[in-house]
Amino acid sequence: MKPKAVLRYFIWRYQKTRLGSLGKNSNINLWADFIGDRKKVLLGRNVTICKYATLEVDPCEHSDSQINIGDNTLISSFAMLRTYGGSIHIGHSSFINSFSI
Repeated sequence: MKPKAVLRYFIWRYQKTRLGSLGKNSNINLWADFIGDRKKVLLGRNVTICKYATLEVDPCEHSDSQINIGDNTLISSFAMLRTYGGSIHIGHSSFINSFSI
């Protein structure tokens, strides 16, 4: 196996332990920022989260807030997803452009 592929695999395994769910072939840049309850972030297959994107879930234990991102979705750099007490559901094959809030 190539060293780069091995490194990507171990990074993926590490990120999978931090999030609620992480689908196969999903790619999260190490510079992406997760704030609050990371276990309430659910990612489908082939999801890409670019560097400097921010995903924030309310840290309150009693809140039903969550971020659910469907398959084949791209969250571009500098995009911000914040639940503010609600939930965010992004469908399959979606694109969130840079500087979207």
